[in-house]
Amino acid sequence: VLSCLDLTLHLLRSFGFHEYDVILSVRDQDRKDKYIGGDDMWEMAEGSLVNALERRELSSKREEGEAVFYGPKIDIKIKDALGRAWQCTTIQFDFNLPERFDMTFIGKDGREHRPYMVHRALLGSMD
Repeated sequence: VLSCLDLTLHLLRSFGFHEYDVILSVRDQDRKDKYIGGDDMWEMAEGSLVNALERRELSSKREEGEAVFYGPKIDIKIKDALGRAWQCTTIQFDFNLPERFDMTFIGKDGREHRPYMVHRALLGSMD
């Protein structure tokens, strides 16, 4: 997550974007049935996103219930010369695809584990 965020910040600054809003979208604690994955997965994923934002000293707006059904995410909205916000970057956990593709790896304990998937769109529809 941190390397995705670092690459995003580098790209945005390289293109001259220095003003942006950061949104942390998390699940609705009162409607957990709307989302896949257990509490431990969501807590780890949300914690990883928060940790990355804190390590880069980025303030964010936390939006409860705005996560997609398959994982929490960070959205970054850039501002154009007129001050309008445009959705640009998304860094997001996906609990669905590793299950659907039956993805596993062998851990240090010698047992199979399901990976956590993080996907990103650094420049929105441009990438």
